[in-house]
Amino acid sequence: MPGTAVIAGLDEVKFSLRGYPESNKEKLLLITISRHIERLAIESEGGKHRASFQRLSRIDDERGTRYAYEKLADSPVETHIYGIPDWSPPVELDVTMHGGWSQDFRKSWFVVFKPEGEAADHAALLAIETEPRIWEGFWTYDPETVDRVNGYIERAL
Repeated sequence: MPGTAVIAGLDEVKFSLRGYPESNKEKLLLITISRHIERLAIESEGGKHRASFQRLSRIDDERGTRYAYEKLADSPVETHIYGIPDWSPPVELDVTMHGGWSQDFRKSWFVVFKPEGEAADHAALLAIETEPRIWEGFWTYDPETVDRVNGYIERAL
């Protein structure tokens, strides 16, 4: 199994967590898994990476996020970003932007990597904000589940 033992051990485990101010630390799980999937994509030889930010301006608000997406833009991975269109990526950030106002754009947190080769590591994180600052979701390496999540995003958003 790819990744650290802790992250790998959470594969296929459904979770519910709280964001700030209800919790100072629970949402870090989403960030940690997101960074792990972004790293898989950056280190790959190609494929598709899709990520939501609720508001697209979040890419520019956080230095680590901006750095990760600059690396993805410079990689052979086709990168798609999703969220409320309150920011447009600069031309040098070679990503495809998908903006919208529906619940899928406003309430979902997903990071999906579908590599070019079937033997390579697939990964997906999907969490839905069910109440303000309350997230429910799961993450997986299972290629079939990753394909289903990726397919929904590709068709619906």
